[in-house]
Amino acid sequence: MKKYDLAVVGGGPAGLAVALAARNEGLHVAVAEAGRPPLDKACGEGLMAHSLAALRKLGVHLSVDDGAPFKGIRFMGANHTVGAEFLGGAALAVRRTTLHARLVERAESAGVEIHWGSPVCGLEGSQVICRSMRLAARWIVGADGLHSKVRRLAGLNHFVWNRQRVGLRQHFAVRPWSDSVDVHWGAGCQCYVTPIGSEEVSIAFLCRKEQACFRDLLRTFPEVADRIGGAKPTSSVRGGVTALRKVRRIYKENVVLVGDAAGSVDAITGQGIGLAFQQALALAEALTTGKLSRYERQFAAIMRRPMLMGTGLTLLGECGRAREVLLRFLAGKPANFERLLALHVGGPRYAALD
Repeated sequence: MKKYDLAVVGGGPAGLAVALAARNEGLHVAVAEAGRPPLDKACGEGLMAHSLAALRKLGVHLSVDDGAPFKGIRFMGANHTVGAEFLGGAALAVRRTTLHARLVERAESAGVEIHWGSPVCGLEGSQVICRSMRLAARWIVGADGLHSKVRRLAGLNHFVWNRQRVGLRQHFAVRPWSDSVDVHWGAGCQCYVTPIGSEEVSIAFLCRKEQACFRDLLRTFPEVADRIGGAKPTSSVRGGVTALRKVRRIYKENVVLVGDAAGSVDAITGQGIGLAFQQALALAEALTTGKLSRYERQFAAIMRRPMLMGTGLTLLGECGRAREVLLRFLAGKPANFERLLALHVGGPRYAALD
């Protein structure tokens, strides 16, 4: 049996980011993933400037050829629209499958051993037990998503809070009509329109479980439906759970959690994948010292602001009257929305509202 410094369970973006960050620190890493590439997931597919910066630290350099740049965010309510550009530079919308392919390429070239089609059956001390093999490692990382098996097997499956919704996404062959991500607010749900290429857009919905029908949701946003018209779908509808969730503990002995396995913000924030990249870099640094308590402190700092913003945005989505009052206020003073956006994405500067 080969022995590693680090065995990562989960070969999605979070797991591969951990593997790359650890390799950059000189650690010997293996990844076990139940699926096979390319791995896809229902998500908004937007990468903010800080997410792109974290990817570059991991050795992954995306260009406009990999997706489509977008300049900011627009909030579109029933009576008011307000938008702002990012202060920290343009963001990039990238298909999840494209992002995953770039991460896989980089991980393989960096010497990460990836075992595809290897679902994890159990943990036993310093060993990860897969269906056809065992991985022995000093550290075991659970990067296996919201429904993490590692979290459950390690006895870390306890939440401080856990609010869940459903996300749906589909791509269409139509020229983008905005250079921003447009967030349309409806009754208990939101519609995200993201330019994903020169002739393609991504339409994503966040809603309650009982609302989760893509066609029905599209009809509730007639402006978006009219823009799509008879455009050809370029992907099938994908769905998944999104959660505003805080895990009570993120490590125990030699097992540690990263990404959605360690807690998550609702997809309304657009921050999930970028947070996983930041956590991966922080964990790799902590592992070099052997002190997971250091990672726990950095993790809390990374999640503090997104958790606060995620809570506010989900509450705003549930209260239409408060939302319209806020959008009317922001439409009257657009500079305030710019400040809020900078606060949300961790921009270089933000100040109190006027």
